[in-house]
Amino acid sequence: FFFFFFFFFFYYYYKLFLPIHNNNNNNNKYMYVYVYLLLLFLLSLPQDQSSVEDGRSDILHWDSDELKENIALVGMLKVELFVTSTALDTDFTAKLIDIFPNGTPMLVQDGILRLKWRNGNFSTEMAPPLVAGQVYQITVDIGMMSYIFNSKHKIRLSISSSNWPRFSVNWNNDKLVIDGSSGAVLAGNVVGWGRLYPSKLILPQVDLTWIKKRKLKL
Repeated sequence: FFFFFFFFFFYYYYKLFLPIHNNNNNNNKYMYVYVYLLLLFLLSLPQDQSSVEDGRSDILHWDSDELKENIALVGMLKVELFVTSTALDTDFTAKLIDIFPNGTPMLVQDGILRLKWRNGNFSTEMAPPLVAGQVYQITVDIGMMSYIFNSKHKIRLSISSSNWPRFSVNWNNDKLVIDGSSGAVLAGNVVGWGRLYPSKLILPQVDLTWIKKRKLKL
C-alpha cells in the first residue's frame, strides 16, 4: 500500500524553541497510576492530535481520500523521504494519523530520525554534517503496528522535525544531546516528492480474512 507524491518541494522552518508537543500515552506521567488500577489497556487507545498540531506552520500534512472499505495493517510502518536542510543536523518526524468521520485526528503511531544517525539503526559512527542544498534519501521507521482503518475514515501522514517530550529537541547544531544547545540554529527543512524525489508512505496492508484466520480463540 503506497502513497506516491507528485513533483513538489515542501519547505518549513523547524521551530526548535517551540517544539511540537506529543499527545501520546507513551509520555503519560501518570502511567503508574493506570498500572496499579489495571487500566493499561487505555494506554493503547489513539490520542487526539488537534491540540498539539492545529495552527502550526511547521507541519506538513497529506490526507488520503475517504476510505471506501476497511484497511488492515500488520507490520512495520515507514516513510521514505527525500530531504534537504539548511542545518548541519536536524530531525524528521512522522506521524500516522486516523482521521475520524467527524474530523478528529487520532494518532496511530509515530517515529523519528535524527539525520546524524541516518546511516542505520546499528551504525556506530555518526554521519557527516549535512550539506545545504544536497538531497538525502532517508527512511523514518514509524513503528510496528497492527491496526484497522475503518471505512469513511481518512489516513493522514504528518511530517515535521520535533515530537517533544517523547523525543529530545534537536538544536540543529550537529552536537550530541549531552553537549547542550550552544550554537542552536533554525533549520529550513525541505521534503521533495514526485518522479525525481519519490517520497512515499509504506503501509503493510493485509487482507482482513488473513486476520480473521489468525484470531485468538479464548
